[in-house]
Amino acid sequence: LLRARHIYIDRLRCNDRQIQATDLDGAYFEPILLCFPILEFLGRLLFSGAINWSTGRPKTKEILLRFFTQMGDGYRDHGESLVYFHRHALSHELRPDGIWTYNLNTEDQYGPPRRLQEEGMLYLNIPHFIDSSLFEIEKLCEQLAGPEAQAVMTRFSQYISKRFA
Repeated sequence: LLRARHIYIDRLRCNDRQIQATDLDGAYFEPILLCFPILEFLGRLLFSGAINWSTGRPKTKEILLRFFTQMGDGYRDHGESLVYFHRHALSHELRPDGIWTYNLNTEDQYGPPRRLQEEGMLYLNIPHFIDSSLFEIEKLCEQLAGPEAQAVMTRFSQYISKRFA
């Protein structure tokens, strides 16, 4: 995620340059496609004890919804839309036009997802999504390095034993 943020955002914005949608290397979908599976994996570590696992259903939607709820703010409020975009639009089209919009620039609209009133589209600020995902990784690392480590690993073991039984 750090590499993706550097390549697609920070590097292009050097010298206060605004990133344009036409920039060839402004491919916003790679950072987004990296964030979703990372959040899903973190969710499997954190919520395995609360999910009714089965070998036939990976429960991706349920895991991501729980994770977005934990993240709070616009992620909680628009979790259903984010999961839908990830599972249907992004996976197949990479550019799900007409149902959401994005911004690679961070100065004036940095923040969690929100619904744009004028167009009704979901707005996702890519740098904020990357930063929020990195923050969730840092929180898990703190748990794994602290007294909660055994509880996290127990939940992960529960996931493995139920999902792949």
